[in-house]
Amino acid sequence: MIGWIFVFTNINMILGVDFVAEFDSQNDLSYFWRVFIQTWKNSLGDQAAPYYRQWDKMQKIHYQDSDAPTYYIIFIWAVWIINQLFIAVVLINFLIAMVTQNYEKVMQ
Repeated sequence: MIGWIFVFTNINMILGVDFVAEFDSQNDLSYFWRVFIQTWKNSLGDQAAPYYRQWDKMQKIHYQDSDAPTYYIIFIWAVWIINQLFIAVVLINFLIAMVTQNYEKVMQ
């Protein structure tokens, strides 16, 4: 699970994704730790949406006639959805394993 969080943290950093800080103390952290903490919180069910301000600015300044930033934004959302689905599957699998184990203990 930690490896998956590091993978998605690096993908988000490469894509230039940031997350809106919930607390002022998070603004003091480096970019890597802000993205890592939010990816970790998303894996625990926080569901904070990605913030892609960098691509919005680039579209207004450099890519006025191009759809390139739009594709990056779509890709950012696709990565975020894949992360959420994967984490949900892992956590539900863990929950089923725990319930099954406790059921076997009770039945003995």
